[in-house]
Amino acid sequence: MQHFSTRVGIFITTVSLACLSFLPYVSQAVAAENPFNPHACDDTVQLAPIISTSTGAKRQAAEPDIHPQDTPVIFIHGWISRSTHTPERTGTFSQLIDRQANEHAGIMLAASSIHDSMIDRAQKVNKTAVYTFDYSHVHSRWVTHKEIGPKLARGIECLARQYNKPVTVVGHSMGGLAVREAATHLDSSRPVEKWMSNVVMIGTPNTGSDLAQSINRFFDSAPLRSPLALPIRLWWDHLKKCAERKDQTNEGCYGIDALDAFRGEAGQALRTHSKALDTLPMLPQAVHVHAMVGNIEFGGFSLFGRTSKPLISAGDVIVSTKSASAGADTVNMQTCRYGFIAGWAVKESWNRLRLLTKGKSVDRPATMFSSPCFHSYLLKEKNINDDLTNILTRITTQGNK
Repeated sequence: MQHFSTRVGIFITTVSLACLSFLPYVSQAVAAENPFNPHACDDTVQLAPIISTSTGAKRQAAEPDIHPQDTPVIFIHGWISRSTHTPERTGTFSQLIDRQANEHAGIMLAASSIHDSMIDRAQKVNKTAVYTFDYSHVHSRWVTHKEIGPKLARGIECLARQYNKPVTVVGHSMGGLAVREAATHLDSSRPVEKWMSNVVMIGTPNTGSDLAQSINRFFDSAPLRSPLALPIRLWWDHLKKCAERKDQTNEGCYGIDALDAFRGEAGQALRTHSKALDTLPMLPQAVHVHAMVGNIEFGGFSLFGRTSKPLISAGDVIVSTKSASAGADTVNMQTCRYGFIAGWAVKESWNRLRLLTKGKSVDRPATMFSSPCFHSYLLKEKNINDDLTNILTRITTQGNK
């Protein structure tokens, strides 16, 4: 019996060693059958090319050098926008970084110092693989549309499996809300944070846009129902039909996306505390949310050497600071102040006039209409881009915390 047991033990040991020696060949066969492919998710997200920023030559698009150890990063545009990254630089995140907030009016950077866009900067962070998610063909629709939230979820899952690590997502405006919707469609076999670990929201109206709410209230108000306001009322009703057409065909009446889509599905959902927004779940606490917020302040008087506090905080004009910060773990707020009779405001106005003849060859104060803290200009603001670079560097060097 003892000899039998010994023989059985020798047999099992021999078989085990044989299996162990065969495992490398099995793993190689599996790897060969499912090789790493940075373009495996092209049906949902697109690998962003490297765009040359050299001057005096035609910009070219080149394939980035991507490795399976890299961290995938997805950029998602907002309402009536696009994320495509091409030499024409018409995409939201492809615009060159040309201004900087400085607690006053802000600075327009000299053309000689402008080299990169937000995507360009992200691509230069070591061990990142940058992708874009573009839904511009349905950009007037709400995030629950199958081509927005659900499709983004598939892209996140695909990249997380391809790179074997959670994805980092950067969303501007409604793009951040698309991430919240996508989280509800992720495969529940894993916790959400295993699919995406970090989300950067730039000017995201998490509780809605007060401006959109105010405009709707004004045109829906009782005085506009009087006979004298009939032309305005007819135009407002016509705008609703234009928006319905925009939602269905992506073609409006006026050729101005913001106007054509304002009374559409997403345009109405983006109002402060709309039913669509109130039913949209926030991201789980395990997902790290970083908010980038614009804060434009008006007012401020100088008297006897003292300057009063600003009278009004308009957020980034489209989104309030409270809405953009809601649900965030960390907040990066960039402030731009515009005074009525303030010493620094007078000085900046003088400098702006003095440097007018120098064009874009030198740094100069920004105007209220070119404010670095404005909603769409946040993507071109240097401090926010620096902070995003630091976040991505920390993720790629220290993991997903």
